[in-house]
Amino acid sequence: MTYRQLLGDLITENGTYWANQGNLHRAIQYLQLGVHLNPNAGEAFRLLAHAYRMLAERESEQQAALQWLPSTHNIFLIQQHYQAQVQGHQRAALQAMELAQISGVAPPLRRNYWMRQAELTEAYRSQFAKQGGRP
Repeated sequence: MTYRQLLGDLITENGTYWANQGNLHRAIQYLQLGVHLNPNAGEAFRLLAHAYRMLAERESEQQAALQWLPSTHNIFLIQQHYQAQVQGHQRAALQAMELAQISGVAPPLRRNYWMRQAELTEAYRSQFAKQGGRP
């Protein structure tokens, strides 16, 4: 790994932090810089795609909230703005995911692994409790 690639990975970690904090615009800036410095980091492209998807969802919810307001020209323009933003973020998410898959990142699981593990654990505990024991 070169110093440039290492720097890209470190910057990607910062982007992940900001995404977890809910600051998606800042996260996307960091992730874009991270993939620019290390274009071979497929996981960084996957994270970038996820951040764009989350931002598109957030802006879609904001657009939906505006539909309940009385119809005026200004609100119509704001709705159009949000719709264009959402579509742009969705396109960017698809592009980033394609680059991630080209780089070798596996597609997302159909079902969350940790949720499935929690379900299996709970089923085991329930079955054990029915038999009169403790897990």
